[in-house]
Amino acid sequence: MAAEVHQAGKAASKAEREQLIAEADRQTQAIMRLEVYKRLAYTGVVAGALLIYWENYLKGAAWFVPAGIALLAVCGFASVILTVGIGNAKKNVKAIMVAAGVDLDSVPLGNPDKDSKVADAIRRANTKAEGFLERHGQGDGADGDDGAE
Repeated sequence: MAAEVHQAGKAASKAEREQLIAEADRQTQAIMRLEVYKRLAYTGVVAGALLIYWENYLKGAAWFVPAGIALLAVCGFASVILTVGIGNAKKNVKAIMVAAGVDLDSVPLGNPDKDSKVADAIRRANTKAEGFLERHGQGDGADGDDGAE
């Protein structure tokens, strides 16, 4: 697969293109899982700093400083490694997509025809409210109609 990625100059057949896109999708899923671990490592860094602060300024247990330093060091190292690895993985996915003949800059993000979940929920609520008002003989007053004919 790695040899195919670096041969971006060749035109990929339909089967190769689908295979490359599937591989990019799998790697994107893996990147998303790594992002979760990176956030957990950031949380560990903060927890280590809080342990150190707690012992120094709030007179916590004596073992908080060594535990905080250890947590800070391990999670800090992990977050740096994950940040670098995720950056390289994103570059790899971009290279795979270029090899597949997909221009990522021209691909729109999201679906422009689809509203967000919040906008959809508001639209449904408004529709239900309008239906309720119509069933109970009340107008909205906006069009000058008071609901009576």
